[in-house]
Amino acid sequence: MGAGGGKAYTPRIESDNLKSKQFYRALDLVSEGPIYGPVDQDNMSSFMLNKTQVTDASGNININGVSVAWRPGSENQEPIKGFDFIEATTTISQDVKFDTPIVRTVTDNQVTRVRFNVGVSGLSQQSTKGDISSTTVSLAIDVRPTNGSWSLAKQVTITGKISGEYLEAHVIDAPDTHPFDIRVRRITADSTSDLLNNGTVWNSYTEITDDRLNYPFSAVVGAVIDHDQYADTPKRTYDLKGLLVSVPDNYDPDSRTYQGLWTGGFKTAWTDNPAWLFREIVTNTRYGLSATSGSIDVDDGSLYILSQYCDQMVDDGFGGTEPRLRLNAYITKQTSARDLLDSIAGMFRGIALWDGMRLTVMLDAPQDPIATITNANVVDGKFTRSSIAKDERYNAVVVSWIDPDNGWETAKEYVSDDDLIARNSYNETTIEAFGCTSKGQAWRAGKWLIVTANTETSKYEFSMSRDAIHFTPGDIVEIVNNNYSGTRLGGRILSHSGNTITVDGIDKDGVGDSPVISLMNSNGRFTKYDVASINGNVITLKTTPD
Repeated sequence: MGAGGGKAYTPRIESDNLKSKQFYRALDLVSEGPIYGPVDQDNMSSFMLNKTQVTDASGNININGVSVAWRPGSENQEPIKGFDFIEATTTISQDVKFDTPIVRTVTDNQVTRVRFNVGVSGLSQQSTKGDISSTTVSLAIDVRPTNGSWSLAKQVTITGKISGEYLEAHVIDAPDTHPFDIRVRRITADSTSDLLNNGTVWNSYTEITDDRLNYPFSAVVGAVIDHDQYADTPKRTYDLKGLLVSVPDNYDPDSRTYQGLWTGGFKTAWTDNPAWLFREIVTNTRYGLSATSGSIDVDDGSLYILSQYCDQMVDDGFGGTEPRLRLNAYITKQTSARDLLDSIAGMFRGIALWDGMRLTVMLDAPQDPIATITNANVVDGKFTRSSIAKDERYNAVVVSWIDPDNGWETAKEYVSDDDLIARNSYNETTIEAFGCTSKGQAWRAGKWLIVTANTETSKYEFSMSRDAIHFTPGDIVEIVNNNYSGTRLGGRILSHSGNTITVDGIDKDGVGDSPVISLMNSNGRFTKYDVASINGNVITLKTTPD
C-alpha cells in the first residue's frame, strides 16, 4: 500500500501598500498687471492643462487633483499661499548604499530650508516558502555647518511593500551658518539576499528661500497638479481678460455704450476697444511710451470718435453681429513703442502720428474732404499722377488670425473677389490680423485690403506752399486738376462780399447750364452752392454762404 502525496502550498503575496504622491508646482508670470483676471471667475474653466479645461463652465471636474490660485497684479497684492518662497531643485537620482553616503553642499546664503526627496527603488521581503510581505528600511538626513561636524537632522523610516519606486519629501531647517553640507546615508544594512528588496535612493533636493514674495504689478498664477495625472509637466494655458486701462467715465465696456456728454474724465476698467488700448500704451508711465519719453499729450477727442467706430455692431458673417474691431493681443516679445503703436493702428486701418502738439490717430473711415486743391494751389500748377502696380491689386487674401475655439492656435481665413479674379489674373497675398480673435473680423480685414487695392489705384504727387501747413496725414481732399480734365474747374478766390465772389479766372467754355461752386462753410465742411450769374471773374451765388 503506497503513501499519499502532501497538499501543495500556495504562497501569500501581500498587496502593495505604499503609494507615492508627487505634485507638480508651477508659478507662472502671465502678464503685466493689474488685469481683470480669468474670464470665468466662479470655476476653473479658464485654466487649461494640455488644452483641456480643469472644469467646465458649470464646475464639473474634467481633471482631478488640480488646485489653482491667481493674483491680478496689483501693487500691494497678497502672496499666493505656498508660492511665497523661492525654490531651486537639484536632481541627484543615485542609490544610497550603507558604506557610501551621498554628500552635497548648499552655497546660497539666503537658503532657509531644504526639502529632500528620498525613498526606495522597491521594498519587500520573501520567505523560503515564497510569501512576499512588508519590510522596513531606514535612512538618515545629516547636516554639517562650515568647519563643523555632522549632526542628525532627520531619520526617515519607511515600512511597507511596494514593487516599484516610492519617494517621500522631508524638509529640514538650514543651519545658521552658510554654506553648509547635507548628507543622506543608509542606516539599514544593504541587502545581500535576493529575498530582500530594500534599495534606497536620493532622488533630488530643493533649496528653499522663504520670503513674502507678492510680485507687485505682476499677474501670476500658481498651480499644484497631481503627478499621477501627467507623465511630464503639462502645458498651462489661461483664458484671461487682460490689462485694466483708462476709459472714459461715461463708457460701459460691457455694453459698449456711452451715456450722455463726456467731460474728459476717465475711470479704470477692462476693455478690448483698440482706441483705449492704444492710449494706454502711450500714456502709461510704468510700461508705456511715457515711461521713457515723459508725459505725452494724446488727442483724446480723436480716440473718442475712433472708439465709437470700433464698437459699432456689424454683421459677423454668420447670421449675427459683433463689434467692428476688437483687440486681443498677448505681447510676449520686446518691441519698439513705435512698432507696437503702428500694429495697433494698422488693425483699425489707421496711422499713429504727431500733429505738432500731440499724438493722434488717422482713421481710414468715410469722411468729408477738408479742402479742394487746384492747380492754383500747387507749385508750378503741376500734379504728377501715377498708377498702382498691377501686382499690388490683389483679388485674394489669406488672413492669419487667432482662433479661441481651437486652443488659441493660428487659423487662416481665405477672402477673394471672384469677379476680379475672372477679369484679371489670380493675385494673392497674405496678411496677419494683429490682435484678431474673430473669424468675421479677419474676413473684414481681407475684404478691406482687396477693396482698397482695387479702388485706390492712382497716386498724385504735388508740392504746396504754406497753404498746406494745416494738413495732416490721412486728411481727405478734393483734387481738381485742370490739365487732366481739359478745362478750368478750379482756382483761387481773390475776394468775396456776401453772395459775390471774385476768382482768379473762369473758363466759360467749361461752365454748364447749372453751374455750382464748392466752398468751405463755417462748420468746416465743403458745401456746393448754385451760381446765379457769372460776369467776367465775378460769380454771384443764389444764396449767401455760411
